[in-house]
Amino acid sequence: MKMVAFALSVLPAISVMAANDTIAYAHRHGARVQETICVVDQDGKPVANAQLYGGLTTGDDKDDYAIIKGVTDTNGQFLVVGKCTDFMRCQASKPGYYASEFRVSYLDTHAVPAVKDGRWQPYGNRHTIVLKQMVNPQPMLCRDALNSIAIPKHNAWLGFDFEQYDFVSPYGNGKSNDVLLRFDLNRPSNDEYYMTMKVSFTNQPYAGAYKLKKDAGSELKIVYEANTNGCFNQNFIYRFQRGKDTSSIYDRLQDDEYLVFRTRTCVDKDGNLISAHYGVICGEWNFAGPTGFRIDKFMFNPRPNDINLEDVGNADYSRERMRQRVEQQVHR
Repeated sequence: MKMVAFALSVLPAISVMAANDTIAYAHRHGARVQETICVVDQDGKPVANAQLYGGLTTGDDKDDYAIIKGVTDTNGQFLVVGKCTDFMRCQASKPGYYASEFRVSYLDTHAVPAVKDGRWQPYGNRHTIVLKQMVNPQPMLCRDALNSIAIPKHNAWLGFDFEQYDFVSPYGNGKSNDVLLRFDLNRPSNDEYYMTMKVSFTNQPYAGAYKLKKDAGSELKIVYEANTNGCFNQNFIYRFQRGKDTSSIYDRLQDDEYLVFRTRTCVDKDGNLISAHYGVICGEWNFAGPTGFRIDKFMFNPRPNDINLEDVGNADYSRERMRQRVEQQVHR
């Protein structure tokens, strides 16, 4: 009985070793994959004749891959069959749409077993790529984080003008208190400091912002429009701490997040909202040391009561990128 129990106890360990050997072999020599790529638009409708381009890795070097190239059928589908050592990457594009891509890592699969009969599991999987249409791109006031913004004063509320992208007088050229910012700094020594950035829209009725996740795979990473019925929060707090041991603690708007904001609100005599401006603050919204801050990308719609957030500059960039991709594929 003891011998049987011992034999049974080592079976799981042997199974794990065998599975690891199988994955290692597939990673070195490749295993078969079969994936159906389904391309749909923002409303979930199939996109026919979408161009697909990508590759299946076949080795460790950057040039070790098998090309994926083709167009979707009338159902918006395209079948990928081949051998792969690590991951598949594929991009979908079509005139009038924002390109989008996705990546599937077979080494990170949660399937058990990960490889069966020389095939990565799950074999015959389906993946959906959302290809967003260019609906109504409009000119927006946009800023990128080329430079940080200096903090003119600590431990005090400061008005910031989104349109001018500057603090209001007497600390800058701004005219409208679109948001109030306060930077509280505690610096016990040159090697450590503790900083808090408070963001407040409390100076205006119905003003505020709500947080969303970016669509990382798409060239249009944000929503088309602001949701006027969204839950607009009026207060946000971000923190940064750096101790003597050089370790840092961040609490900030992350690079995969963004805020849709509403400001410059006007109400009628009954307190009903009748006018506002909308825009986007894209993360990272971060500290630039104890004396400044930076926003990765900022966008302000200068037209009152226009909830559109689809920037014409981003649409032009997407069209140019598609033209470049077509040229590159022709020369491959």
